[in-house]
Amino acid sequence: MPEPDVVAYVRAALPGPPARVLEVGAGDGSLAAALRSAGYEVVAIDPAGEEPVLPVALMDYEAPPRSFDAAVAVVSLHHVVPLGRSLRALAGLLKRGALLVVDEFDGWAYDERTAAWVVLAFRR
Repeated sequence: MPEPDVVAYVRAALPGPPARVLEVGAGDGSLAAALRSAGYEVVAIDPAGEEPVLPVALMDYEAPPRSFDAAVAVVSLHHVVPLGRSLRALAGLLKRGALLVVDEFDGWAYDERTAAWVVLAFRR
């Protein structure tokens, strides 16, 4: 099960259930399961995923355009490659005004390497 504070953070940022949510880099699917139990419709993807997580990379995931109310990425975006192309694919999956909820790095561990990744990732 994910940490309760992570679930609380994500739920506080999401629109209310039954919003349709895409979880990027879902790992074992435990966050997706927690969101489902709260009434959300969740699709969980991860290139190394196993059932019930779909084993697909973000840039290769196919769904109808504008089919998600929100996307969640918890400590996963730094694994997404190529990031720019993948984020453009994600943008096409989200409805206009949809939210992207990101929890990427521990603020206390933020260092020069992390800062360089953030600048490079979001400059594109």
